[in-house]
Amino acid sequence: MNYTTLQAFVSERKKDYEGKPDWMWEDEGVVYAIEDYLSSCEATPEDVAYMKTLGFVPEDFEDFLD
Repeated sequence: MNYTTLQAFVSERKKDYEGKPDWMWEDEGVVYAIEDYLSSCEATPEDVAYMKTLGFVPEDFEDFLD
């Protein structure tokens, strides 16, 4: 899978949680999706803006940022 934005990547990963309790996505799924994305590419300003709409800041993932 080659996604050009964090939003597209998160959207695709969220499909893996369909039919599961919402808390699973909110507590772990979205975090894992962001970490996976950041481990393979650099966050763009658009990615950071989207991250903030999800309730996160880049500092939450500093281990995955260059």
